[in-house]
Amino acid sequence: MVDTAGRLIKIVRESASKTEIVVPEKGVLESGQDMNITIIGTLFYNNDNITSVELGDNITTIEAGAFNYCDKLAKINIPDSVTSIGSDAFSNTPSLDGSGIEAD
Repeated sequence: MVDTAGRLIKIVRESASKTEIVVPEKGVLESGQDMNITIIGTLFYNNDNITSVELGDNITTIEAGAFNYCDKLAKINIPDSVTSIGSDAFSNTPSLDGSGIEAD
């Protein structure tokens, strides 16, 4: 996740090799400043490690291709705060069938 100034939020870097991802409501910029996390971009695109994702309640947007080619992704919760899911956000995720998608 990157803010408008292109600063990488640490939470993402620390979770790149984990299998169970928890995206909290806030992240920490490299400067140490807290920032609300509201958008899931394509950072997890083609990540073969992820098996489950828990999204924080601040998430409003899951962008196009966000979890595309996450072959092992089998479970994700989508909070009520999500108002937009881009095209192909979950394409090519063979382990994610309808039973693995949880809506709050």
